[in-house]
Amino acid sequence: MHLLSYILIHFDAIHLYSNMFVQIIVGTVLEVFHGPIRVAIIYTTAGFVGGAAEAVLTTKSPLRIAGASGAIYGLLGAFGADLVFNWNERRFPLLWLLLFVAYFAFDIAYMDTNGAIALWAHYMGALSGLLYALAVARNIRIECYEPILRLTAIIIDIVLLATILIYVGITWSP
Repeated sequence: MHLLSYILIHFDAIHLYSNMFVQIIVGTVLEVFHGPIRVAIIYTTAGFVGGAAEAVLTTKSPLRIAGASGAIYGLLGAFGADLVFNWNERRFPLLWLLLFVAYFAFDIAYMDTNGAIALWAHYMGALSGLLYALAVARNIRIECYEPILRLTAIIIDIVLLATILIYVGITWSP
């Protein structure tokens, strides 16, 4: 349960407010077009995968993970997929791309390097958000390659999630 509930707690107010800011900006843009159910699936799945990846892949002991950063990065990954698929239909796509790249560059450049940041949660959350957006997000105009891309993303999603669940089940069993 901790692998999902960690997205509801934060270490301090700045952590909470920065996550809320990105969630409101990116989440709103995604939700207007893709709907709340698709965005909720992407958000919670990315949060779970990010937290599980941090638990599995980190060398920190004891493991302390809190915050919605994995889920937030999932929204950012989903926004990247949306931007690629709907480039011609989006207003000011170059501006959105610049904001997207600037956020990632700023976040990576100023990320705490003393081990307090759950890097695996961030990056696996982004990958999960990208993959789940490829699988469940809607597009304005469907190209001929998209059904194959969606099926591939769904297969990778299932394998990634199953691998994490199996590994967590094996390593965390009493």
